[in-house]
Amino acid sequence: MGRKEKILARIGKQDKGLEIAPYHSPLAARSEGYNVRILDVFDQEELKSRALRDPLIPDELVHAIEEVDYVGSATEIVKLVPAEEHASFDYIVSSHNFEHLANPIKFLQGCEILLKQGGVLTMAVPDARACFDYFRPRTVLGEWLEAYFEDRQKPSHRQLFDSRAYMSFRKKGDLEQHAFHGDAGLKSMLLKGDLWKEFEAWKARADDGPYEDAHCTVMTPDTLRLLLTEAQMLGLVNLDIVEISPTVAHEFYVRLSKRGGGTTREMPSKEGLLMRDGLLKKAMQFQYSSGPFARPRRLLNKLKRSIQKRLDRFGG
Repeated sequence: MGRKEKILARIGKQDKGLEIAPYHSPLAARSEGYNVRILDVFDQEELKSRALRDPLIPDELVHAIEEVDYVGSATEIVKLVPAEEHASFDYIVSSHNFEHLANPIKFLQGCEILLKQGGVLTMAVPDARACFDYFRPRTVLGEWLEAYFEDRQKPSHRQLFDSRAYMSFRKKGDLEQHAFHGDAGLKSMLLKGDLWKEFEAWKARADDGPYEDAHCTVMTPDTLRLLLTEAQMLGLVNLDIVEISPTVAHEFYVRLSKRGGGTTREMPSKEGLLMRDGLLKKAMQFQYSSGPFARPRRLLNKLKRSIQKRLDRFGG
């Protein structure tokens, strides 16, 4: 089963759907007969104009850009979609958009309002271990909560700084890879971000400045499961986790479902504590155990000694 088939599994062309920011690569394309609406921050004309100016996008893909029904940020999905269409969608599809959202909790709440009972939200998202987020710390719930209570509309100064100052790539021969298979060794990873440049950019950036893009959520399958479960435990997200797949190449797939009756999950404190404990340990396990993303303890110790030598050389 290919990537597209995995994302659109159990979705029929007759089902009513919403695709988030498909740009020139729609998954549930109208041209293929899908009954789908499109939401994007730009309208069709602007998207085509941007694609034509991008030398990396072939002309034939420009023609694949379809009409945008709702123009605006996916975070404001409830305001953009008319009230009479709420609770009418069988599915919502998002490919490599969720990680860019400044307010993930608000987006998930909006999807719940738009979906029918039993409707699904399906997403493809990047694994931080297999893209340019490699050196960035994984997002924790406090960051989502901060954005939610601030009603954040765009990436914060810190997120812009982190995404750029810690940007990395995998060196493979003469290639500079920003997305790659997750078994990349530490030796092949190089830091690209300019610490001093991004520090100066932070100082110069105004709070009311224009929108700048960044990965706002940095995740792996296990850390995203933890984020979603904790948000459920607090009653902030009421979408059930149907599936969070293992990583395939540089991404993994997430399927969430709107539970019947719009009920909020209630979890006894003891059960919740045990669940969080288990998820936290699983989220950290890849650092210490065997597996495609693990680093043997011997290699870790060798790396620590190498780093300490460099620190000693500079008086650290």
